[in-house]
Amino acid sequence: MDEQESLRQLLQAVTWAKTQWEALDQADQQAGTPVPGSPLAGDDAKSDPYQVSHYAYHALMAGLDHMHCLHSSLIDAQENTLRFHLHSQFSLIRGGIENAARAVWVIAPNGRTERIKRRLKLQNKEYISSAGLRKACGVPEVEVDQWLKERKDKVVSVAIAAGVLSTSAVKALSPPNYKTIAAEAGEAVGLGDANAEAVWRMCSGLAHGDMSGTVSTLELERVGGTPGVDITRVTVNVENLLMCTQAACMMLKQGIDLYNRRAQAAF
Repeated sequence: MDEQESLRQLLQAVTWAKTQWEALDQADQQAGTPVPGSPLAGDDAKSDPYQVSHYAYHALMAGLDHMHCLHSSLIDAQENTLRFHLHSQFSLIRGGIENAARAVWVIAPNGRTERIKRRLKLQNKEYISSAGLRKACGVPEVEVDQWLKERKDKVVSVAIAAGVLSTSAVKALSPPNYKTIAAEAGEAVGLGDANAEAVWRMCSGLAHGDMSGTVSTLELERVGGTPGVDITRVTVNVENLLMCTQAACMMLKQGIDLYNRRAQAAF
């Protein structure tokens, strides 16, 4: 594929994301509310106060917000030009695919029990992260530990009431890592587990500023140097940017479609 075609497809992808974001931003206040009798409405009734639909919809909105920001950072409408950033645009794509994958991972299973279990696992993940923040902000450790225990106990009680757990086996609600979420969501939407994980890792490497990410993902051109030290011009690899953008948009599109199906009544 030549660079002009890659740029055309890149613009097409980010324009889709912008259009989706604007449609949701301007939607009715009840947009996304599951129809009574739908799979998600049933999930919400059993997972309250950790509603499955709320979590998935919020994750999809967060993913679209990142991709909308990618559109804004990429296109300079006043000068009618494209602006490329070496690392930050891949950070935005990571936010897009990571959030979309979370939504897909939660609502992809056909069984209600598994959907609720996954929702509760991610709630535990958030509580653990919040506990770390509290400690970092100086809240006494004993106080944070008690706060975390109370919330984990609440998650377990909801799980037992919903039929997710037969006992208070907290380990059954251990949170997954993002590698697992990205890979399993990728498999669920037809992107492929390895492909989804590869895109997530590629974007993460550049988001973290890893030297290995720069060398493997961006374009490098030696322009000078001395023995043992190269002076290198680093530019964006448009094909890699396109591949990652398309993967994030695919995950979002499939996640939105899946959400809409789960939010509709069967009859």
